[in-house]
Amino acid sequence: MSKQVSHPIRTTEAQLEAALAKARDYDAVRPRALDVSYRDADDMVIMRLATGIEMAFPRQLLQGLENATPEQLRDVSIDDFGSSLHWNQLDVDHYVPGLIEGILGTRAWMSRIGKRGGSARSDVKAAAARENGAKGGRPSQPGLDARNRDTGGHIHHKRGDTLVRTLRDTYGDSFAPGVRGDMRLDTLLKRENAKSLDDLLKRRRK
Repeated sequence: MSKQVSHPIRTTEAQLEAALAKARDYDAVRPRALDVSYRDADDMVIMRLATGIEMAFPRQLLQGLENATPEQLRDVSIDDFGSSLHWNQLDVDHYVPGLIEGILGTRAWMSRIGKRGGSARSDVKAAAARENGAKGGRPSQPGLDARNRDTGGHIHHKRGDTLVRTLRDTYGDSFAPGVRGDMRLDTLLKRENAKSLDDLLKRRRK
């Protein structure tokens, strides 16, 4: 049986220096956290980077921290040479480059945040519509009421490129349910086989 001969791998000084230089270059540009703290006054997590930039995150948006106490939130440290934030009592970690990119949790968590934000915008929009209605509606053209009806009760002519979301501002969020907000009026009328916006609204009231 032949004896196997090992061939040691030799790294030159030049190769070592090049590898170290590459590591130093990466270390100089990669995002690193130097300090992190919890600010109880406005319920924010504050992160300071090596670049001098300071970033603040609403605590309730960070996955794993939504139900944490102030004591648990203050018990936070920096791991992995500035690449990770670790909440010791909660055993929760957040990746610093991810936070900088606005990634505050898993994909499912981010989707949940997005839905919550959409709901909040709808609530604000509905409140504004109610207030606008209480004040008599938005300024209208001469001879038109707050819903763009003339004295005969007909809807003022709308351009075909008017978007559904714009019409919802006037006729409420229940206008054209299930239809995307970026659909054009002319496309909607064609789909519903309606002659005009007035015709479409009359059908939906029946």
